Amino acid sequence: MYRVIWYEDYKDVKGRVIHDSSEAAYKLIRGVIKQSLGSTPVFSFTASLSNPCYGNLKPLISLIKVVNTITNKKEFEGRVRKIESLKMDSSGNFTQVVQCVGFLDYLHDSSQRFKDVSVSNLRGYLQTIIDRHNQSVQPHKRFKLGNVTVNSNNGNVYRGIGYEDTFNTIKDKLIDRLGGYLILRNQNEEMTLDYLAKYGEQINQPIKIARNMIEVAKSIDSDELITRLVPVGAELETKETDNSILARERYTIASVNGGRDYLDDAKLIEEFGIIEKSVSWSDTKQPNFLKVKGEQYLRDQRVALITWGVTTVNLDLLDKRYKPYELGNFYPIDNKFISKVTFQQVVEKTIDINQPQKVDLVLGSSKQTLSAFQLQFRGFSDELDSVKQNIDNSRKSLEELKEEARSLREIVDRVPEQEKMLRELEAEISRQESANKEKQEEILSLQTNQGRLIFEQNQKLSEQAKQISEQEKRIVALENKK
Repeated sequence: MYRVIWYEDYKDVKGRVIHDSSEAAYKLIRGVIKQSLGSTPVFSFTASLSNPCYGNLKPLISLIKVVNTITNKKEFEGRVRKIESLKMDSSGNFTQVVQCVGFLDYLHDSSQRFKDVSVSNLRGYLQTIIDRHNQSVQPHKRFKLGNVTVNSNNGNVYRGIGYEDTFNTIKDKLIDRLGGYLILRNQNEEMTLDYLAKYGEQINQPIKIARNMIEVAKSIDSDELITRLVPVGAELETKETDNSILARERYTIASVNGGRDYLDDAKLIEEFGIIEKSVSWSDTKQPNFLKVKGEQYLRDQRVALITWGVTTVNLDLLDKRYKPYELGNFYPIDNKFISKVTFQQVVEKTIDINQPQKVDLVLGSSKQTLSAFQLQFRGFSDELDSVKQNIDNSRKSLEELKEEARSLREIVDRVPEQEKMLRELEAEISRQESANKEKQEEILSLQTNQGRLIFEQNQKLSEQAKQISEQEKRIVALENKK
């Protein structure tokens, strides 16, 4: 299903296959792709001594591509970042462990130059950064700026550019401040960067218990919770002092908020108590504007960071009505014992090229308001109460138990084909163990019989020796009489 192709460098257009599912092809011992939304994908693999790439890969020069041969989609393409190890184990087996990163990593190969940038729109600002990168690197590392749908908070962009590398400049100046996703499209040998406010689409293909959900875990992190917000703005223009390099006073809302430099969310305080944190708007000097931004922040206050970790079965391999799970898309998670049905975005996707039947997903970075958090908690409590009620009413008639058994059989029938394969494998293991046990018992029986026969033969030999000795004594006695 997955084909891995190695290219010696960017000039190599033919490449060489180092892994394929066909029987006669080379195989990698291990290969895992980790895709993260808006980040550089990573492909780690292990090759044996017999693989043609062993000992021949060059960090930062060699290129790797992984193709899904069923969908013809490129699941990974990038360069070898480092050779983690070349080793021999105690059995004399040689292996090579390699880490590869996607082409977004090229943005680390250039550094920016100081520039006091004032442009009328976000696209122009990002274009300035990309242009600087393209001037610094070889043609095959250059990018074209595509769609830009993220909006600046202030309408105009005014941010200086320092000396950091290009990737970190984009992350610090744009993504960390304005959000959005940096998406790479590599088509017709032209790498295009999109900076998008939203990414992905909603797909009505549930990840559901007893159908395609193998494992699921939900975590709730309230580390970002703020119930008392202290908005701070730009630095005050004051005379330099010895301590000014350590900290400088900033604009606050005290002058327009009755002398208080903070804003409270009464409902959040009632629910969680006082949790005070400051948020900085370093470009705001007007206390009125600063207060408006603080109030807006509290209105959008997020209570919990919900993250789902799911291991699911690729049903598209068995049923063409299903589609492969795609990074960035939103899918409904259906497991009533953990939560109500909720659409979540795939933010991470892990592919094992040697186990194409399953895929590990991380869904979420879904943040909820307090009311949504409370509603979900109450809904979950109601679900638990319902389950408890069912347990309390577990004294059922024979017909009810039969009906429940039929329902359970229907669920079992929907378990993926992998469960059947597992049962067959376990049955084969049990059969072989039983056969081995019978052979061992047979060998033990033979050994016991052989021991018994040897013992009997020794006894007969001993008796014969005794008889011979008695006969010899008689002969000697007869001879003496003569």
